[in-house]
Amino acid sequence: MHLLLERMHSLAVRLVYLVLAPRHPRWRTDVHAVLEDDSSQTMWVHTHGLERWQLPNIELVGVPRALAGYAHGILLDIMGYMRFEKAIGPDEHFGGLLVASDQRVVHYATARLVQRPTDPPHNGFLRFVDHGEPADSGFPRRLFATHIAVLGEIHRSATAREKLFRQALAVYPGTDTEWAASSDFGTNPGNWLAFDGLGNALCDRGATEEGINCLREAVKRCPAAALRTREIIEEGVRTGHLPPPEIDPRCAFWLALDLEGLRGSTSESNPSDGLAV
Repeated sequence: MHLLLERMHSLAVRLVYLVLAPRHPRWRTDVHAVLEDDSSQTMWVHTHGLERWQLPNIELVGVPRALAGYAHGILLDIMGYMRFEKAIGPDEHFGGLLVASDQRVVHYATARLVQRPTDPPHNGFLRFVDHGEPADSGFPRRLFATHIAVLGEIHRSATAREKLFRQALAVYPGTDTEWAASSDFGTNPGNWLAFDGLGNALCDRGATEEGINCLREAVKRCPAAALRTREIIEEGVRTGHLPPPEIDPRCAFWLALDLEGLRGSTSESNPSDGLAV
């Protein structure tokens, strides 16, 4: 029954793409999600059919079963990027806006060629791993966390946004190296977007104190990203696109930050987080 439902879902998705986006390769491409072994809770999610466009098939490995839907979406977005924007080759670093043209952070990953000479139908696939990681590094946590956080950004419901941001942080809470990095927050250092988004979502649903504490934690973890956010908030208040600090406690929080202290923290940090592409 499960296989039948999966097949019906696949056919329905292909029909939707055929009608709404006939140039997208999805309607002539299969996406398979297979348990990696009999006792495994992780999946190998991969495509078949991209060779029709002289493109390699693509895959993700080590995907927790609960995140298989996100894997499907990531592969769909990457195949569309490869078809219409730029083909991706082995060992190429990839940075793309996969969900929305105005997303605040970019999806970063690296493509690694996987050869399976004894398994011709699955030979020569491109495996997407976290930026700069080897082919056998497993589940690309950073890529998935960014994807989930970006989905949270575009959701209208504050409750749904909170859930997505918490899920993104559970997938990848960041590392000390990234938190200390002096980098453009477009690279999402330390999963900055999820921390910042969670704070805003909490404030939007009325949990203001918890939300401000979350923003405070984000600033402490990544002062470089906080400096850039502070500039954006200041400009938004000045131009009237954001409410004044006496009305919105979030604006009050950002405008009250110790800029010299942030700049000092940033100057002592690493010159980059290794994500320049």
